[in-house]
Amino acid sequence: RNGAFSGRRYHAKQRRVMEGRDYSVTEPTHIAGLKWVSAEPFRDERGLNMLLWNEAEFVRATGLFELTFVEDSVSTSHAGVLRGVHIEPKAWRLVTCLAGHAFLAVVDYRNWSPTYLEHAVFGLRPAPLRQLMVPPMFGLGALALEGGTILHYKWTVPCDPARQLTYRYDDPRFGIAWPLDGITPILSARDRVAR
Repeated sequence: RNGAFSGRRYHAKQRRVMEGRDYSVTEPTHIAGLKWVSAEPFRDERGLNMLLWNEAEFVRATGLFELTFVEDSVSTSHAGVLRGVHIEPKAWRLVTCLAGHAFLAVVDYRNWSPTYLEHAVFGLRPAPLRQLMVPPMFGLGALALEGGTILHYKWTVPCDPARQLTYRYDDPRFGIAWPLDGITPILSARDRVAR
């Protein structure tokens, strides 16, 4: 009986790996709440298969059973496009890079937090697939380091730019060292007139 149970558990684990479903979660910085969510891809001679989203596996790995994602959105950016910093007061965001290379800066805007106005930076690529879980009241800025960079966002509340606070990418309070290498970033009209 124990052997049969162990075998079933092994095969369940193997099946998750082969389907790219072996989710793991880490908190990569000193800023509480930010999480890396990653799924081990299945690789063979054809390439690889990676899990982008599975609700049951996500809840099992994160324990965030109370979250429901209601909207997906995708941005495509030329090299040098910088989006943000956009502070989202209500929604959790799960961010994935599907193509290219993105530099993400995340600012803690929770005025009760011991890390208020501190930031963390992350590099996102399609492989290894790592998703960044960003709680409400965090600012997010994304710089495309390659042309054709595609970012996928899952939202627990529908995206509404009118609800968000928008701050300049070079706000001195944040002190973000963007890897611009002397170039002027490409900004939207919204970000050019940010406070």
